[in-house]
Amino acid sequence: MSLIAVHGFAPKCTLLEVVKTLARPIHGHFEALNFKPQNTHSPGVKTCYVRLSERLDPARVVEKINEYSFPGQKKYKASVLEKMPDIQLREKGTRMPLKIRAALGIPDEDDPAEVPKLVTDEILIELQSKYPGLYSLSKRSNHKLLQEIAKKILGRVQEIATRSGETCYAVSSLYRRAHPHFCDFQLILAAHRELTDAGGARLELHEAELAAPTAAPQVLGLPFEKLQPMASKYSKKIVTKMTEHIEQLDSDIRPRDPGDVVARKQVRNELKRFTPFLESVINDVMRRSICKHGGSFCRMRIYGEPSLPNKDILTKFLQRYKAVHISRSTRMYNLLKFNVPRQNYYTLIAMNATVISGATLVIRSSEMMTYTLSALSDLDNKSPTALKDEDPSQESLELEDSQHDEWGTNGTEWEVQEMEL
Repeated sequence: MSLIAVHGFAPKCTLLEVVKTLARPIHGHFEALNFKPQNTHSPGVKTCYVRLSERLDPARVVEKINEYSFPGQKKYKASVLEKMPDIQLREKGTRMPLKIRAALGIPDEDDPAEVPKLVTDEILIELQSKYPGLYSLSKRSNHKLLQEIAKKILGRVQEIATRSGETCYAVSSLYRRAHPHFCDFQLILAAHRELTDAGGARLELHEAELAAPTAAPQVLGLPFEKLQPMASKYSKKIVTKMTEHIEQLDSDIRPRDPGDVVARKQVRNELKRFTPFLESVINDVMRRSICKHGGSFCRMRIYGEPSLPNKDILTKFLQRYKAVHISRSTRMYNLLKFNVPRQNYYTLIAMNATVISGATLVIRSSEMMTYTLSALSDLDNKSPTALKDEDPSQESLELEDSQHDEWGTNGTEWEVQEMEL
């Protein structure tokens, strides 16, 4: 990585403010490491040392900073460092916040060696989202079906990544140009036939059956609308049982009781004083430990075939379902993630296969079991553990309606959001 020095920051400027100031002109990954100690010659301004990504040309970055028109007609002087400064620099500097990076359309900077695996994961998840029945079908063969599909996809992706050397976002787009969405079912059929020809049970597959949407996401095997009444019902039973048990405890302290018995009875007396508050405590525990996993929102995703519609049109579409926390994937070119109130789940799912501006929307829940690659080496060795389960329901879902929606902006059809840096 290259180091540059940027001169001209105010004395009270922080490293985060440096990152926000330089985000637009650099337009790539970088870290603000430290400030140069001030001297008597220029006490009113500070110099910051910045470490650039290996993918950025330091000479070009310096030129862009020196020529950029900053707000308030401020000017900053940047230069490439030929030797390391004689001060202690942080090993891990201050980086650009995700919200700013998404607004500027700066994609993830993944290790080129990991790009094929990451893209294969995304395409596998897209297949299982588009065909919810694929996971259970593959499970019958100990997931040999999905493993076979993964090997085919990985071979295609590796070939594309070798030619292009691009980011995950670009490779996923190039993959779909070479292998359009209407070929997905044929890929599943071909992999299934290879397994059945090798000795498996022959089963006739129908695309409509595999693509049938699943029911609303469940928590502990129950729909969320039934979870809260069940939690309330069993909370009352727990309170009743505990109250009966506490009331039967011997808490009378006698003169001949040994010390450990006296201590135990003192605890029982405190427990009896606590009994009136037992119901509220148990209800609170049930709410926090069980009901919160369901939450009041469903995590959803939309895949666009062949690509996502225009941002403004899709925004209006999602507003009808009170979608929040909207973000475009920085790895999968046609994926949009968001959350909707649970009461709107079935209404939104009914809009699956809607065509907007020539794009077909595949609307699915993100709270479903999927299979993904665990490691390229495992797959190459044909290990039975080459694939692993991914359970999105394990992720925390603590949402606030007041939080601003975030849109990624990597695609050419999506305008970069203007934001104050």
